[in-house]
Amino acid sequence: MARPTVPDDQRRNCPLAVRLTAAERMTVEARAAQLGLPLADYARQVLLTGRVVERAGCVEAAAIVAVNRVGVLLNQLAAVANRSGDTRHLDQLTAALANIEQAVDRLANVTPDEMP
Repeated sequence: MARPTVPDDQRRNCPLAVRLTAAERMTVEARAAQLGLPLADYARQVLLTGRVVERAGCVEAAAIVAVNRVGVLLNQLAAVANRSGDTRHLDQLTAALANIEQAVDRLANVTPDEMP
């Protein structure tokens, strides 16, 4: 599947050159890397907003992927039950959904110092 076309007014086609010393460049690259951002994204955020929104960490990203996979599987099971009219496992599906919602709530309230 091809990437969607970006509207002309949102296309980033105006480069901005900034001269830095080698040490300054290394500092900027290190800060971007610390936040898990490409250099261009880091620079754009700093220039436009004066601050940087930290990208989700590896653990957060892995948790999001895992919860998404479970949600997809749960959706597939519910679709099969709906098509077949088989509601024998409805209680189990409902309980699984409740467990997922609890896990998501716990993840949403985890502070950075609680992360492994």
